[in-house]
Amino acid sequence: MTEAEWLTIDNPVLMVRFIRSRTWRKRCLFICACWESVGELLTSESSRSALAFLEGVAEAKSPHESVDSVASEVYQIGVAEGEERWGAPWTTETGRFWAVTLATTAMSDFEEGQSEEEWIRLSDRVNAAGPDAINAWHHLGLDLCNMVRCIFGNPFRPAILDPASLTPTVVSLAQAIYAERDFARLPILADALEDGGCNQADILGHCRQPSVHARGCWVVDLLLGKE
Repeated sequence: MTEAEWLTIDNPVLMVRFIRSRTWRKRCLFICACWESVGELLTSESSRSALAFLEGVAEAKSPHESVDSVASEVYQIGVAEGEERWGAPWTTETGRFWAVTLATTAMSDFEEGQSEEEWIRLSDRVNAAGPDAINAWHHLGLDLCNMVRCIFGNPFRPAILDPASLTPTVVSLAQAIYAERDFARLPILADALEDGGCNQADILGHCRQPSVHARGCWVVDLLLGKE
């Protein structure tokens, strides 16, 4: 994958397969963020428990042994919630569920290559459903790709922060945003960074970007020294 593709692609499965070697914490937080984005579609106790487990792994509150342990939890969510959706007529909700399932399964590496094949197969189904479905699917893909970019940043241009920018105000804001998931305060964080002398366009631009943000946001993690 090239940097241009990374910045414009609408297929989150390909992005995830490219970035999948990153840390356990980032991988788990991405999976959690994806499933939380369809939270209103999650109705079973097992799916909610699986999400709690994954966030516990990310925050080192739950033990883990291997990629397979996370894969099984992701698969459990899909099984618990998906039985009534897989054969249902195409709707935007069905599409959201499919997209999240495939993106998170790719991250967990449950079955090598399966997610890419399923994404192509599902895209064919979307194309057959007509223009409205195609447009909705495109935007679903973009939202999930933006989620990948929010959590993992740009792997082609790793950010390096000037320690002088870490003023008490910046650190306090970053801690609050992380703890409270209050991403509406990211533009305020950008202002505080500028006041501290930060002029890095990628960092400031991400904070001011009206896009998808989630716990694990690469800027907040950078400021807090999280991997």
